[in-house]
Amino acid sequence: HLSFSQHAIFCLLSGRPLVVVGGDESLVRKQVDGLSLLLPSPGSDGSAVMPCLTTPLQLSDLLTWRLIGIHRSSSSLSSTILLSVTRYSRYLALLDLDQKTLQSPTYSGSLLSQLADPHTGFRGGLTYLLHLESCLAALANKVLLHTLLAGGVGTERDCLHAQGSFSSE
Repeated sequence: HLSFSQHAIFCLLSGRPLVVVGGDESLVRKQVDGLSLLLPSPGSDGSAVMPCLTTPLQLSDLLTWRLIGIHRSSSSLSSTILLSVTRYSRYLALLDLDQKTLQSPTYSGSLLSQLADPHTGFRGGLTYLLHLESCLAALANKVLLHTLLAGGVGTERDCLHAQGSFSSE
């Protein structure tokens, strides 16, 4: 876990495209694969994820892909791809694995702290996935509760009854 993992998760959950750049292609692919677990609606075929971009980024790509990996190398194609990322930097977040930096809007809330807490002790695998699922379910519950309370509908029961989701029978 890096110190800015909450900010990266916030970018993914809020819909801002996240570009992961690094010199080790396998590490870039691994990070993109791991971060894709946090991507809302990645598409049934993973169409919102581009594990390793091989052509310069276009503005239209940012409408399709929300998680993009880029292998940094000494080739001229790599330089062209990185230049295209710089051109659209105001529309995306950039995670540089080599420099260990993240250029993105900062997250100042507290809802995501459990998702990216380095003190959980999980090293990955199934246990972390279950923890992640539990945290996301709790987050969804908080969003639902906030929506119901902020909507001025009344009680949760009144809201569910009005939508036909609740029967007193």
